[in-house]
Amino acid sequence: MGHGKETVRVITRVGYKSRTMIRLASKLPVAKSVICKVLGESSLGISSIPVNKDLEIPGDIPVPFLLLEHFIDISPRHVITNSCMCRRENGCTDYDPEIGCLFLGEGARQIEDTVGRHVQKEEALDYAKRAVDSGLIPNIGKVRFDAIVLGVKEHNRLMTVCFCCPCCCIGREFAYIPRKARDGIVKLRGVTVEVTGDCSACGKCVDACPMNQIKIVNGRARIGEECKGCGRCVATCPFGSITIAMDDPSYFDEAVKRLSPLVSS
Repeated sequence: MGHGKETVRVITRVGYKSRTMIRLASKLPVAKSVICKVLGESSLGISSIPVNKDLEIPGDIPVPFLLLEHFIDISPRHVITNSCMCRRENGCTDYDPEIGCLFLGEGARQIEDTVGRHVQKEEALDYAKRAVDSGLIPNIGKVRFDAIVLGVKEHNRLMTVCFCCPCCCIGREFAYIPRKARDGIVKLRGVTVEVTGDCSACGKCVDACPMNQIKIVNGRARIGEECKGCGRCVATCPFGSITIAMDDPSYFDEAVKRLSPLVSS
């Protein structure tokens, strides 16, 4: 079986409180090697699902949400954690700390009941919709660190669905880890994020970007090459000056092929 509630709480609390140490340690060769092994060892990677009005289809369902819905549907196991440790540790008042991660796949069987509740796919889907409706951005993929924290041995059969807020997510530290590990976070193919001519250079998108990929250059926001397509900048811009689009309709099939091994029974 996996780790109990108290063990998970202690490990995640230490990890969250050590965010500054992550930045410092990432500059050391030995630490870089460890970070790359834990976060960047898999070609499966992690992908943000940008939920935004520009990506809707008839019926007002964001296209990328269909991807998450697919994985929930085919997964043999669904576990909803009791809360979001990041928001709890940070004392978040902007987003509900009771909305934690969702874990899918056969590996989720090993998650202790004290950490989260095992639910049917209908409840898991309703939970995901609630998280998205509250403004949280889903990130899906294989996160070896999560498996270590939870005590899940079958890490190759565990999908993490983390519902991240722009203020508390420990993923913001990924901008400071080695490039090799950062490359484990993979933008969904076909997603493009662009700045229009209406940009006022207010800088709110700069603060919102978890990967530090936006800078103000010559009075206008400029998006860097490592943009992961999470869509937080789009949601943050008060003038609607940043757009997100899905140019490649085959992204769905590509993402399903890449990530399905984590949740297939």
